[in-house]
Amino acid sequence: MKNHAGIDYIRALIGRGESVLRQIEESGRTPNNKKILERRWSLKEASELVGRSSSSILKIQTQLIAEGLLDNLEKYESTNRISGYTLKQINQFRTHFKTFPRRDSTDECLTLAIQTFKGGVGKSVTSVAAAQYFATMGYRVLFVDMDSQASSTSSFGYIPDRDIDDASTLLPYFKGEKDSLHYCIRKTYWEGLDIIPSNLQLYNLELGIAEQIKDLPTIEKNYVFTELRQGIDTVKDSYDLVIIDSPPALGFTSMNILCAADAIIVPTPPALYEFSSTVQYLRMIENVIEMINPEKEYKFIKILATDVFPNQINHREFLPIMQDVFGYHMMSKYFLHTTEIGNAAIDFQTALEVRRPQKRALNIINSFCKEIEIEIWKTWPSKFKKLEKEGKFVLGGENVYA
Repeated sequence: MKNHAGIDYIRALIGRGESVLRQIEESGRTPNNKKILERRWSLKEASELVGRSSSSILKIQTQLIAEGLLDNLEKYESTNRISGYTLKQINQFRTHFKTFPRRDSTDECLTLAIQTFKGGVGKSVTSVAAAQYFATMGYRVLFVDMDSQASSTSSFGYIPDRDIDDASTLLPYFKGEKDSLHYCIRKTYWEGLDIIPSNLQLYNLELGIAEQIKDLPTIEKNYVFTELRQGIDTVKDSYDLVIIDSPPALGFTSMNILCAADAIIVPTPPALYEFSSTVQYLRMIENVIEMINPEKEYKFIKILATDVFPNQINHREFLPIMQDVFGYHMMSKYFLHTTEIGNAAIDFQTALEVRRPQKRALNIINSFCKEIEIEIWKTWPSKFKKLEKEGKFVLGGENVYA
């Protein structure tokens, strides 16, 4: 008997799939239907993040609690020992000790795009990991999800097309209904990390931009490609870093992102087809700059090797090729393949937010994010001197280590 898959059959599949997704997603929420950050940092980890000794933290925490400047500490009932520190408490210590690493008033908020043509290369995973890393370090981060698949929005606890309507995305701004992006910024459960969410309808942004271009005279067409940049300019003073998760396709949205970005990270696995896609992507950057703004310069463009299996012979052979071709623009740290990311995703979590993260996953993410952080510091005059003291600075377009 022949199987048929008509519209009713497809609707039934969608219903069953969405039911399972709701069950999984809601298991990671509190009774008030909000996602929470379960991770707790040990005293040693907290002292490293705060930039003060463990003894300094222990000495001051009782006083800060008494003064209402520190949330009460969670303790194990059986031992009465502290079970760990929340990110909010770590930031409360940073406020007391004045150790936030944020940019100075003389430094500009940097817009960082994580972008590539190809899907399935770890673009969204990299974007979310970087955003969570920088928020953990104490930076003020705005995450802009411009991928209509909205997997990053889901990672931050919002279910696209259920929690997020069209009015909560970038669509009203691009339609000219809003003159700033303040209306669509939402807090996340991650202290210091806000998001402009996405949903499936954001795909209409492509059609909307195309319609605008069709009706504009030639001299005004390039204005359409700078709208995202102008929108970010309306809110960037409240942040140190804006991270954009891009759609994995060439289009008007991607061109807007290229015009908005100050710097770009290109994630790509060490394989031939992905390498070819990266070369094509760089060609697109050239074409867009040439067409829209020949004077534009990026603070940095970095190629990040993702989903790397260091023991696979094809990866070991292709990584040196990428390093030879991209040179200084190839990041020295890789996003190694790790099962911890997939295991955490089963519960709608990331590898950085589970209560007790696996050390290997932390080391992998922290290593390449630290390298990105150094590149960002090079763009901030207030941080440049610190890099010089550490023996890291830029000379003739290359990293020089004293």
